[in-house]
Amino acid sequence: MLPTKTKVGVLLGAQTIRNLHNKKQIKFNIKELLEANKSVGTELFFFSKSDVHINRKYILATYYDDVNQNFKKRVTSYPHVLYSRTRAIDHKSHRNFRKHLKHSGVLFLNSKSAFDKWLVHLKLVEEKKFAVHLPLTKLYHPKALQQMFKQTDTIYIKSRTGRKGFNIIQVRKVGRKTYEYKYFLKKLVHRRVTSISTLTRVIRKALKGKKAIMQAEIKTIKLNGKIIDMRAEVQRNKKNELNITDLFVKLGAPNAHITNLLSGATFHRFEPFFSSHLKYSEEQIKTLKGRIVNFVKEACLRLESIYGNLGETAIDFALDNGGKLWFIECNATSTKLAYLVGGSPPQVRKQAFINPLEYSRYLHHGSSGR
Repeated sequence: MLPTKTKVGVLLGAQTIRNLHNKKQIKFNIKELLEANKSVGTELFFFSKSDVHINRKYILATYYDDVNQNFKKRVTSYPHVLYSRTRAIDHKSHRNFRKHLKHSGVLFLNSKSAFDKWLVHLKLVEEKKFAVHLPLTKLYHPKALQQMFKQTDTIYIKSRTGRKGFNIIQVRKVGRKTYEYKYFLKKLVHRRVTSISTLTRVIRKALKGKKAIMQAEIKTIKLNGKIIDMRAEVQRNKKNELNITDLFVKLGAPNAHITNLLSGATFHRFEPFFSSHLKYSEEQIKTLKGRIVNFVKEACLRLESIYGNLGETAIDFALDNGGKLWFIECNATSTKLAYLVGGSPPQVRKQAFINPLEYSRYLHHGSSGR
């Protein structure tokens, strides 16, 4: 008897679903996923939360019609595996939605839809072996900020559930009562104030009521004064093996304190960048990459031991001037833009979209290979 074809439901935002039916330009990651499924052969569909009829347990799903080359709505049952692509904040309604799906027997490619930076830190710092890779981190509060300036002169303040580099504020003490701050909002804002009370008002306005953490600056390696950090795109494959699909260097724009695309950062593949720009030898690159692979896998396995399976995640980390690796954050949803702008070879980029589909089939059918 042939095994049941795995149904993979890709959760998107409602506007993205509307764009598919309005024949707006299809995002590259949806195109690549559809192309990857030609070789994997799952029953692949797209939907938003508003397409789900919870009482009757069905979805008004969006399928791609290969014959007519357009998207069509069709009623279907719940998927075997949920592949969330919404980068949804882990608020109560979203948690309840996932809980409903779980109780209905739906499996999750990723056990978490979003990470709270503070809760992640509290869990990772418990592991003494890994804690040495974490910068000094505290919950943000104006009084706590004053105390932290006694330990370090440069602090990063981040919303606990922020993404894409928004709500990341760098504050620096440059004199007895003088402070500089930077944050990115359409463009870089870089100013100086002459009191801690003014600084905290700026921070409150920039955070817009969001709860935040504060972390001591990591003294990352730099190129021509530009900060450098890295991203590992990590996935599980059809055999449930954890692999780094590709590894990127993120080079910040001049004077920028963050390394996201919106701030003008550029992405580069690891080996060519360290060879051409940082003049590492082949042996040095091999040694460093080996350390990075072990470090990233250790971080992922630790996260999975806390939260459950992660079919794919993106780990941001840094290398300091002394050669030490530092954990920055984990991303529950990878946009996969790094593969495109970072110059991944076509086969690597293709595999990045095949892996989540094949891992979904693994989750559905188990390790029997059916």
